[in-house]
Amino acid sequence: LAPEIEEKEELIESSLKEMEEEIQKIKKKSAYDKALKMNPSHVGDRHFRLQFLRCESFKGKNAAKRLVFHFKKKEMLFGDGDVLGREVRLSDLSPLDLAMLQSGAMQVLPTRDVSGAFDEMCSFAGMGSMILAHRSIRQVAVSSVTFLATFRES
Repeated sequence: LAPEIEEKEELIESSLKEMEEEIQKIKKKSAYDKALKMNPSHVGDRHFRLQFLRCESFKGKNAAKRLVFHFKKKEMLFGDGDVLGREVRLSDLSPLDLAMLQSGAMQVLPTRDVSGAFDEMCSFAGMGSMILAHRSIRQVAVSSVTFLATFRES
C-alpha cells in the first residue's frame, strides 16, 4: 500500500496545476476534449479531478493520463452522447446492466481503505449467462466505482 499523503492545500493546488499542464501536453485526447466541450464544469471540477490525483498519489502527470483514459473508456462503453460529459446515471444503464447491479455481484463493504474510499467486492459466482455480458460488467463497474468515489469525503 502507498503511504497516506497529507492533503495540504498547497499540495492540492500544485498537483491540480501540474495535472492541467500535463493534460494539455497529451495529443490524443478526443474523448476528453468532447467531454470538456459538453460540460466544462464537470470535467474541470476540483473534486472530480482530486479522485484521479488521489489514485495517483498526487502525481499530476499520471493523474492526467488516467483522466484522459477515463474519458476514452467512458466513450467506448457509453458512446459520445451527453453521458460523456457528466456522471453516469442509473438511467444510462441497460436492462442487463441493471440486472447485474441488482444481482448483488458487486457490493459495497462497510469498510473503507486507507485513503477513505469505500471497499468494494465483486463476485460473479452463480451468475450464469450474465457473466458473458462483459460490456455490462464493465459499464456497471465504471458507474459503481464513479459513484463510490464521490463519497470519499462523506
